Amino acid sequence: MYLASDPDGSGPWLYSLDVERRIPHRLSSGVERYTSVAASADGRHLVATLANAKRTLWRLPLSDSPARDSAASRILLTTGTGFSPRLGPGYLLYVSATAARESIWKVSGGGATELWSAPGARILGGPAISADGQQIAFSVGSGGKTSLYVMRADGSDVRALTGPPSISNGASLEASVRRVSPPTIMSLTATPDVLWPANHKMVPVSLKVGVSDNSDPQPECRITGVTSNETIARTDWQMTGSLTGELLAERSGGGRGRIYTLTVTCTNSSELSSTATVNISVPHDQRK
Repeated sequence: MYLASDPDGSGPWLYSLDVERRIPHRLSSGVERYTSVAASADGRHLVATLANAKRTLWRLPLSDSPARDSAASRILLTTGTGFSPRLGPGYLLYVSATAARESIWKVSGGGATELWSAPGARILGGPAISADGQQIAFSVGSGGKTSLYVMRADGSDVRALTGPPSISNGASLEASVRRVSPPTIMSLTATPDVLWPANHKMVPVSLKVGVSDNSDPQPECRITGVTSNETIARTDWQMTGSLTGELLAERSGGGRGRIYTLTVTCTNSSELSSTATVNISVPHDQRK
């Protein structure tokens, strides 16, 4: 196990190496940034540290004197992160970032629209707005090259003013104007959904998620929480993968049975998330 960055500078990511075949496998994805990884002496456990950087936007009134902290209010964004804000006539522009891309968003009339994005591209600085608010200019870095682009305020008519008219791998640089919604979790099932016998052993469980999304064909889904109707210790459960884990087949002798509730969060490429829960029970006895 080791940490390494991608050629585009993203990461570091968590990798494993097939020592015999000398083949690396990337294990992590998303917006996490791993800072260290280590193994226990017996090789059965890993410990890793990671940082999830999250940039947000705030509103502060202008005055002749320093403003108090209480005067600042957070701007609620459709995306999880936002930076490089620019004010236009009746709208706000900002940049949002994921591990694979950066995008320009427009907030107007209580709604948010993604005006532009491209795989592997990085927006340098922030967008600039013309005096009449009808044109937007922005610089893009990709493949070691920088280009200047201009588009209309609705995201249409993207034109390259300087630099190559394409990004790395020959992919055409085009605007995509679309309204993005969180993923829709249509189904969530657990196998097994009943743990028996209650023999105080850890039992492997796996979850299957049915999810759809209007902008991301493969939203990332993972278990983000484990609770129970009974008091449980941290050693009563452990995650072995994004949708797999182990639960202790145990319940209180004086209760009606233990019910584990697993929370799953699905996040798309625009950093919008939805959650759902599924129950796994440990009956008090074999009677239904």
